[in-house]
Amino acid sequence: MTKSGSNKLSMYKAVDALLDANVSKFSGHIMLNTLKTELDTYIENLNAKETELQTVFSGKTSSKDTAKEEMIESLIPLARNLFVYAKRNKREDLMSIADVKKGMLVRMKENELEIRAKQIKDFLVENKTALADFSVTEEEITGLGGKINTFAGANNEQDTGFAERVSANAELEIIFDKIDELLKEEIDSVMESFREKDSGFYNAYQTARVIKDLGYHKEKKVDNSAPAPTA
Repeated sequence: MTKSGSNKLSMYKAVDALLDANVSKFSGHIMLNTLKTELDTYIENLNAKETELQTVFSGKTSSKDTAKEEMIESLIPLARNLFVYAKRNKREDLMSIADVKKGMLVRMKENELEIRAKQIKDFLVENKTALADFSVTEEEITGLGGKINTFAGANNEQDTGFAERVSANAELEIIFDKIDELLKEEIDSVMESFREKDSGFYNAYQTARVIKDLGYHKEKKVDNSAPAPTA
């Protein structure tokens, strides 16, 4: 959830908490009770969607990071042996591909890393007989290939996760819009009936309807606040 979304959610919860604390003041107001129930439901949906969003994001990120680390750890020693072989045989094409270090690989974009790893693996397979002098085994090369495939799969899952997050964020925006509409067009209007008969409750509601910028400790009036009192 964005910072502005978090700030707005805090306002929703402040309004909801105020209504909870003052339920006796509108126990006989059927419509306000109905609107309060709808607000509760929307906030629950908002929290559930945000939890789902974070779960999708963290789970797929963790899977990709683990696969990346394991692949790099297997790739580096094989690539360094390939580099020495290429250097001693004046294979500049191999040298440029095999000359990798961990920091360099970690900083690469995922797609670039996948391509480089596959290039190195293909050259390892092509030169596996000569690399036997370096104690590079076919089993190690095969194992690297498996880890590259795992990383590629996790990378694709991450791309899918991005699409899922875009969809989930769109659903969050719909819920935000529904809550804003509920507050601005209905609850704000119904609360006008308390302006004179319970000014303390009414003023507390107006205070709760202020969006607080939690990141910078500033306050700003919500755009959809209740109309200003008429003379």
